[in-house]
Amino acid sequence: MKAVWLSHVLTPDTPLYGGDKTILFSQPRSLVHGDTCNTTFLALPSHAGTHVDVPRHFFPEGRTVDGYPPETWLFKSPSVLEIAIQPGELIGPEDIAPKLTRDQTIDLLLLKTGFSKQRQEQIYWRQGPGLSPSLGEYLKSNVSGLRAIGIDFLSVSCLNRREEGRE
Repeated sequence: MKAVWLSHVLTPDTPLYGGDKTILFSQPRSLVHGDTCNTTFLALPSHAGTHVDVPRHFFPEGRTVDGYPPETWLFKSPSVLEIAIQPGELIGPEDIAPKLTRDQTIDLLLLKTGFSKQRQEQIYWRQGPGLSPSLGEYLKSNVSGLRAIGIDFLSVSCLNRREEGRE
């Protein structure tokens, strides 16, 4: 089985939703300073870099990430769809449907827009694309076995269209 690294490395410059800049690194212990080991202290929001949004993100009684067994995060039938999207636009069923076949079983759908090439620019967090509410319903009804969606932009909720993102 081929493994693919899907994450970006976290740094103090990692773009965050809304332009937040609160990723902090410090090194309380260092071999260079005579300590017995190197350690790093990290302070960051839960939505920094590559992360998983679980039901608790929007629902008070929703499941937390540690409520899922480890095998939840292993996928056997992933699919990558390249989607052309403009800044601030929402990806909808009309963008996905022509690229899927009815008999296809997909457990992880990765949407590749190329928007991550702009990670170090303000447009990445200010005008990133998002997912339309109708896309969720479409995928639920039409993609057998789907358990997760991955994106190469900051959030499924476009900053300029947050209400639609919450739907």
